[in-house]
Amino acid sequence: MQDQQTLHRFITDELLVDEELGTVSADDNLLLAGFIDSLGIMRLIAFMEETFHVNVHPQDVTIENFASINTMAAYLDRNRQLQR
Repeated sequence: MQDQQTLHRFITDELLVDEELGTVSADDNLLLAGFIDSLGIMRLIAFMEETFHVNVHPQDVTIENFASINTMAAYLDRNRQLQR
């Protein structure tokens, strides 16, 4: 839950393309809904690597891993498991 809250805060404070779209929920598809753009994804990856101390490999940057806050939190969990 902590990962989701940290991601949500960063996305809403730093990446929202258009604040008129409303609030972001944990299940919203961030790209399809227009909350963030491709540059935002790159900033998000840098934030995740620095904040959560994980390496995000280019082949992992997929819609399955980065569609929503929930899918990103699940990706972080899987990534941590592999790094142990």
